Amino acid sequence: KSSPPGRWGHTLSCLNSSWLVVFGGCGRQGLLNDVFVLDLDAQQPTWKEVFGGAPPLPRSWHSSCTIEGSKLVVSGGCTDAGVLLSDTYLLDLTIDNPTWREIPTPWTPPSRLGHSLSVYGRTKILMFGGLAKSGHLRLRSGEAYTIDLEAEQPEWRQLECSAFTGLANQNAVVPPPRLDHVAVSMPCGRVIIFG
Repeated sequence: KSSPPGRWGHTLSCLNSSWLVVFGGCGRQGLLNDVFVLDLDAQQPTWKEVFGGAPPLPRSWHSSCTIEGSKLVVSGGCTDAGVLLSDTYLLDLTIDNPTWREIPTPWTPPSRLGHSLSVYGRTKILMFGGLAKSGHLRLRSGEAYTIDLEAEQPEWRQLECSAFTGLANQNAVVPPPRLDHVAVSMPCGRVIIFG
């Protein structure tokens, strides 16, 4: 049992209120797609590597969040070759043999890195911002998308200004395009974006 190797461009998520889970990023040998879990409530917290079948491509600058307290969701990021990704994967860490599963959707938001994923409700995810690919250009994004992973056939949907802000008037304030920001889900169902 060893600690995760040093890295940057990775994600750190909280599971079951007391577990930390690290995924991916860039290390000395290149991009990573490994998963390490640390139980903070254990008498002697120790990192444990989790193997879950066929993992997503190695990546950095992706985003992750957890749903239902124990399922890690990973989306987007960038490959070693600089290709932006638009995939979404789920890893259920409550089962004895966790297995990665790609979430098939009929359409995905444009490929991106540096975006945020936030959970609202039990299984709904909000994706915001990042550096998105549009044709041959890479642009900072101010777009917001949502998906409900509990749906029989999950679908990404782009949110319009009025849906995103909860306001139906023309004076609604939409956050300007950004990447490498932070977002936090509040218990009341709000998502706060900063930076």
